[in-house]
Amino acid sequence: TGLIFAFLLPILINIAQREEIASFALLTDEEYPLFLEIRKFSEEEYERSKKTAEIARKCARACGADEGTCYLGGLYYRIGKVLGEPEITNAVNETRKRCFPSRVTDILSEYGGVINKISTPESAIVHMADAYVSLKEARVGEDGEEAFGTDLSVYRMLNDFSQDGIYDEAKLSMNSFLKIRECLAREIGKR
Repeated sequence: TGLIFAFLLPILINIAQREEIASFALLTDEEYPLFLEIRKFSEEEYERSKKTAEIARKCARACGADEGTCYLGGLYYRIGKVLGEPEITNAVNETRKRCFPSRVTDILSEYGGVINKISTPESAIVHMADAYVSLKEARVGEDGEEAFGTDLSVYRMLNDFSQDGIYDEAKLSMNSFLKIRECLAREIGKR
């Protein structure tokens, strides 16, 4: 049986990896029904989810976290707002019903650290990316131009979160935290 298991294990792993890639492609397709729900809800929310996802992916790449999980988590992080109250519960139930990867559903269950504490580096990254997008949006003036925004504002925001202990259970190393912070600080200067 050990020989059979040794032979079948690589095949099973390969099948699982292909299924995960197919799932990722489906869930990130702009025609995917749940993603279309975001767009129907609000064009601003739709654009915001894409920005959050892309920034989360960049931060994941910077510190070696799972880019796909961060991207999907960022894309659907605020889906509860679209689905209505109770937002977090509805987001979790909907993504479970649609067979999202459990890592992504876990991120949604930890939205803002409100009900469940942020417990993984990927969840922390998505939280930081969402907060970054909120910070960036708050810095846009009435004329649509960025009013102000510096790397110092990013440092301050993330340091405040860290001091509040929101990432204490995320298993996020100081080195990873600093790489993410630098990644977001570089983003603040981009238009």
